Amino acid sequence: MADASGQGSSPSPNRQPASMAWLFFSPSGRIGRKTYTLAVLFWVCVTAMAVQGTTAAPEASASETLFALAGLTILLAGSVSLIMLAIKRFHDLGYPAMLAILLFVPILSLIVLLFLVVFPSQPQPNPYGDITDAPKS
Repeated sequence: MADASGQGSSPSPNRQPASMAWLFFSPSGRIGRKTYTLAVLFWVCVTAMAVQGTTAAPEASASETLFALAGLTILLAGSVSLIMLAIKRFHDLGYPAMLAILLFVPILSLIVLLFLVVFPSQPQPNPYGDITDAPKS
């Protein structure tokens, strides 16, 4: 992992390793724009698969009901995850987590998404963590 100067950073001995559960469901720490973008695209693809399964299933069948239930589960998990991802991305930019509420404002949500994808990380460390793409130690 490279720091703001482009040189590699050595992990601190007390730093806990990042996991998929941390990435998708924890508000602690920071994530960079590439990680954020890939995680959002992951949820777009998973949601699209559930929608495709529901629309391709025969009408009023057990498989349609199963795909619809899976879609609702994915929607709930994805919504929580996207909020956690936005919180970590705002932390990486040096902003408070409360700005994630802007994702619920219909017109602003696309602008906020583009802001989170485009703007580079704040120099390290910041109050929300020492390095990008890691939980706060």
